[in-house]
Amino acid sequence: MRRNRTVTRNAPSTHITGELTMQPSLRHVRTAISSFALAILTVLPAWGATPAKPKAGAKPNQAPVASITSPREGATFIGGAVIPLVGTATDDRDAESKLIYQWDVDALLPDGGRARVLSFKGRTATFAPRDEGLRDPAYEVRLVVSDTKLARDTAQVTIRSGKVPATEEGGAIPLGPGDVVSVEVYAGGEKQEDFTVEVSRAGTLTCPLVGEIPVAGTSAFELGSRLRAILARDFFVDPQVLVTVKEYPRKIFVSGEVRNPGAYSLQEGLTVMSACTIAGGFTDYAALNRVRVMRSEKGTSRTIEVDLAKVRRGKAPDVAIMAGDRIDVPHRRY
Repeated sequence: MRRNRTVTRNAPSTHITGELTMQPSLRHVRTAISSFALAILTVLPAWGATPAKPKAGAKPNQAPVASITSPREGATFIGGAVIPLVGTATDDRDAESKLIYQWDVDALLPDGGRARVLSFKGRTATFAPRDEGLRDPAYEVRLVVSDTKLARDTAQVTIRSGKVPATEEGGAIPLGPGDVVSVEVYAGGEKQEDFTVEVSRAGTLTCPLVGEIPVAGTSAFELGSRLRAILARDFFVDPQVLVTVKEYPRKIFVSGEVRNPGAYSLQEGLTVMSACTIAGGFTDYAALNRVRVMRSEKGTSRTIEVDLAKVRRGKAPDVAIMAGDRIDVPHRRY
């Protein structure tokens, strides 16, 4: 009897082959997932974890740098005039719009004390100083600028009364041809105009927006008031105008027993004593009680006697100087 022999042939091992080819891909996927998860854990801090401390050598927050552009240090004022307070600041991190501006103005008292007269927050402000009944009123204007990290810087200036010893006409030195005038106009909390102009031979000034106006014989304060009225009427709401005489090219002459006799430019508030100081002061042979001022007015000349020895001791008033004055300090008699 014949036996049936079943022969089983080995089929191609597709299952094994497929298993071998899939294993590397699964490893790669697992490796990629692990690397991605590690990257996320490395880059993102754990929830609620304390932020990392800045690296050593990181730049610390710097305080802003504050400055006052109006008024300037040593500026003078006349009681009742409105003075614009304008400040600027720079900061290495914060934009200027994020900085906090604080203005404080103190009246300086004769006993060394001070009295607060203004406290205001804002980049610009206005201030109307008064004479306060003092002989030589003065104010300290202080600007404190803080950044978002509360770092701060302070700028300050001191201003004093612009009252000068009366001239023969009873006022400050009037403007005249050749005088150089600086004009600053503020409105809406910002500087609108800033220009320097010279008084013409005809005694006029040409100003932006305003045009040509006569100024000969008026003071800087009167010019500011006039410009303010014109600008308020036609151009700005409540403008503030600051007029400063930068240069009086008109001359005065100092001779005699001073160390540096010669011609000097006229300055606001100049007196006989201060003119002699500018000329180097007195020699050892100066007769201070017999100083003379020769002045020409309307074609006539006259001589003013000044006792500077008494002026020094506060026993006599000083005399204001006018353009063209000639000061002579005589030799002392033995």
